[in-house]
Amino acid sequence: MNIKIIFLILVIAVIVAFGTFFFLTFNTPPIGIEPLEPVAVPEESSSTANLMEKPVPRPNPEKTTLPENSENPPVSPSKNTAVPATPTTPTTPTTPTTPNTFFTLLEGDSVFLAKDDGTLSSNDDVDVNAVTKRFFQSHPDQYDFIAIFTDFPGNGSNFNLTVKNPIQGLGIDPWDNSTSFGSSGTLKAVVVEHVRPSVDNSYTFIDLAHEISHYWLAYIPNQPSLPINRDGAHWSKWFDTAVRSGSCFSRDPNGGGAYVDNGDGTFSLDPKPGCPPSKGTASHKVNSLDLYLMGLIPVSEVTPLTLWIPDDPSIEPSDSPAIKGTKKIVTVDDIIKIAGQRSPAYPNTQKDFKVAYIYLAKGVPSDWQINNIKWIAQNFPQEWSFVTGGRSTISPVK
Repeated sequence: MNIKIIFLILVIAVIVAFGTFFFLTFNTPPIGIEPLEPVAVPEESSSTANLMEKPVPRPNPEKTTLPENSENPPVSPSKNTAVPATPTTPTTPTTPTTPNTFFTLLEGDSVFLAKDDGTLSSNDDVDVNAVTKRFFQSHPDQYDFIAIFTDFPGNGSNFNLTVKNPIQGLGIDPWDNSTSFGSSGTLKAVVVEHVRPSVDNSYTFIDLAHEISHYWLAYIPNQPSLPINRDGAHWSKWFDTAVRSGSCFSRDPNGGGAYVDNGDGTFSLDPKPGCPPSKGTASHKVNSLDLYLMGLIPVSEVTPLTLWIPDDPSIEPSDSPAIKGTKKIVTVDDIIKIAGQRSPAYPNTQKDFKVAYIYLAKGVPSDWQINNIKWIAQNFPQEWSFVTGGRSTISPVK
């Protein structure tokens, strides 16, 4: 082949190669890159930021899974925690019980500590209605009696406040003020024991038995020939209400006296010593007339009692070793003539009772005071059995 022809072919090949290279370099778009499109901002957003600035939705690793019935609020997400893409199914919220900031259970199911914030007392004394209403907001109406002990003297006297009493034959008309005490009908009476300024066992059992038994005693009204009542709620000091046992006697917790007949138209204080108390400090006992009125024995078991009417009404039992007076025998028939038959009658009567013990404190109670109210609650049921001769009981709620 001619050398000129070969040289021309090489020149043409070089020109074609360079031309192809330049064409591909300057006319082909970059591979894998697409033009960006603007992203609209939602109308409800006031931000000018692009939606691409939102964090990528992902599960919250810090969220604690709670049971559906939990009353605890869910854990709030931290500042840098992403919001879950799919909302969880809402559950029906439960209504939490309002915490009781006034009554703290101290022991068992019947001993409570109440802190008075000024709403549970009035005129420096217990506001009984306020206490019971507040109590029943967080505790069931399952107690026959509520005994309130205080760390302040109040008006200086302990008392019983009857809530309802449907019993006939006690010398009083039946009534029911349950709603004003927040009770649905179980609560019978409230007892207030001022303790000057701490719980004192030296007299507590006697007085507690006295105040609780006021639910039934002693309301039999006086008659011209039978002045057995001192003030409408206590037996006359001349009414021999003592319970004798061998060489000793126990006084009635609701008043009266203990006398002996000298056989010459005079009478004197019974010289026998008082019977020893039970395990605690209770040394008083209710007599058979009391037991009948309380519904604890039948009419047939009531023994006659003696009423003395002194010639000199101004005299005191201790003024003379021999007091001139008239002796009268009081029978259960006399009581029935005055007040009527007891209804309901034994044995269709309540004999077991539930008592709540509340220590109402204005100050901070000491450990000694707390332990003492527990001790009273633990031991009073035995004392009550002693006072009633084993015919009535106080039992736990459960």
